[in-house]
Amino acid sequence: MENKAYEVGEQGDIPMKEFPQDGDEGQYTDTTVDIIDDGKQIQEDYIGLTREELMEYANKPGWQVARWSIVILLIVGWFAIIAGAIYIMVTTPTCLPWWQTAVFYQVYPRSFKDTDDNGIGDIAGIEEKMDYFEDIGINAVWINSMYKSPQVDHGYDVSDYYELDPLFGDINDLEVVLLSMKQRGMRVILDFIPNHSSEHHAWFNESRKSKDNEYKSHYIWVDGVKGTPPNNWRSVWGGSAWTYDEARGQYYLHQFLKEQPDLNWRNDDVKKEFDRILDFWLKKGVDGFRVSAVQHLLETDDYSQDEPANPDYTGTDPDNDYDALYHNYTKEYAEVHDIVRGWRNGEMDYYSTTGAYRFLTVEAYDDIDVVTSYYGDNGEETNFPHNLNFLDIVDTDGRITGFRVKEMIDSWMINMPDGKHPNFLLSNHDKPRIASRVGQNYTRACHMLLLTLPGSPTIYYGDEIGMEDIEITEDILKDPAAKGDPSKSRDGARSPMQWSTENHAGFSNSSETWLPVHDNYETVNVEAQTDDEKSILNLFKELTSLRAGEERVFPVGALTDVLVDNEIFSYIMEATLSGYNRYLITINFGELAREDDYFEQDESLPIEGEVIVSTHMDRNGKTVQLNKLFLDPGEGLVIKI
Repeated sequence: MENKAYEVGEQGDIPMKEFPQDGDEGQYTDTTVDIIDDGKQIQEDYIGLTREELMEYANKPGWQVARWSIVILLIVGWFAIIAGAIYIMVTTPTCLPWWQTAVFYQVYPRSFKDTDDNGIGDIAGIEEKMDYFEDIGINAVWINSMYKSPQVDHGYDVSDYYELDPLFGDINDLEVVLLSMKQRGMRVILDFIPNHSSEHHAWFNESRKSKDNEYKSHYIWVDGVKGTPPNNWRSVWGGSAWTYDEARGQYYLHQFLKEQPDLNWRNDDVKKEFDRILDFWLKKGVDGFRVSAVQHLLETDDYSQDEPANPDYTGTDPDNDYDALYHNYTKEYAEVHDIVRGWRNGEMDYYSTTGAYRFLTVEAYDDIDVVTSYYGDNGEETNFPHNLNFLDIVDTDGRITGFRVKEMIDSWMINMPDGKHPNFLLSNHDKPRIASRVGQNYTRACHMLLLTLPGSPTIYYGDEIGMEDIEITEDILKDPAAKGDPSKSRDGARSPMQWSTENHAGFSNSSETWLPVHDNYETVNVEAQTDDEKSILNLFKELTSLRAGEERVFPVGALTDVLVDNEIFSYIMEATLSGYNRYLITINFGELAREDDYFEQDESLPIEGEVIVSTHMDRNGKTVQLNKLFLDPGEGLVIKI
């Protein structure tokens, strides 16, 4: 085959031979380089460096140094990247779970906002006030029972766990709320009521028909003894915990109202049914549950046992009062923890996907060591049980002392298992409001305490504006637990939310509301306090804003006492990691002004600090001397140190 070279001209370019043509032997020939030099063509064969020549160059010291330098740099670089990644992982704080940093807000739906003008609050009213939640710094809204119900106990006598009561709206209304909350980064917690149902629930209707049907053991049925109840067990609301049913010819157990028969939690079918109920609402997007009356789920199955008299009882009606007996057969059975653990490890964990963790808390009124046991030994029960013991921060004479505050905080923190998260609250739908117990001035101090303690705070609707209990008289009494005695009624703390100076405080356009609005609504309302820079509402907003901006300091920080006496409770809040601000919080719960030397109490404190928030909103931004710090009665300060 003839090799043909192409001369490109006088540019000194290097022409190449053409490739083999079709039909050639498929082998390339040696390459020929034609170089034009002074008009003469020089033709040379180019075969490149031989192996020996390449190795000769490669083994020269300069090339070896260069190669090894590159290798070493690559190795060092990789190690530096790995070390840097490890350092970042170790030193960068992990993201805190939403429930640890959240400010929880309890909504009693009957009394929050009425949109259909029937005098009763509804789900659409919660949706209407979505911007309000966001404005005051709320992260999670706990809504009391809205399930379908005859409303004997205002929703806590459930006739259908899969439906909402038309009084409040329907599931579509709730789904709108769930979506709105998620769009704002907020969460929704619902009540979960497994201890008892309504007597009008389909299960009870079937169960009472016969001793031999599918639902025969869904409730606790026992034969009487010579025409009397099987034992002396009492209802929480007084009187016998047993009611005779003519249709079945047996007594059924109800630890609350007779219209609220207790479910049989030793029945596996009941357990499975409530698993399905949880599953139903979690699929809807509910972020968690508060379990009502958890301690009453189980009782002994030996119904011949009478409960003994309570040696500490000081009441006047031992034949009827619940507290007259010691409830060792009907309350706080160890197996209850197995049930709660099953919910946590079952449905709750199953739906706790990334970014959608499902929260669980319980209601338990008992000694602190009993209540804190619902954390679980290894964190497998609740995120935290509600700290209802903190409601007792106020003495029976309506006073709060520094010593009492310290006692209540320490008792929870000491009994709480290591590594768990605390929580605090000052009011709820079953107890008098904090403002009614301590007055408006000290309510501000209580807000400062609640929102600067470590853990998760829960605020009861209306407490942020200082709402007070209404006076309950027999003609307006609604609470079935009071049984005609207004002094025992829980209605006082359930009056309609006070939004404005409009009719019924802007709660409803109806001619009448289910409970009357408090007489002070013209000054104690959201609209008026929003415009008042020094209002208790704006204090609340300042505190929630501070808390949100310092989530490593307040929700999960460390508390250290400074000065504590009968009037003063003061403490330092600081992060457990370096690089964050420290704060001194001091509150005067006494009736006289005080001037104290805090530097003398703790020499780690500076001589002066900047007031970030003051309870009366009149010292914010000012510098104060910590060795002679003055506080008015009921005044509190958050000082950056």
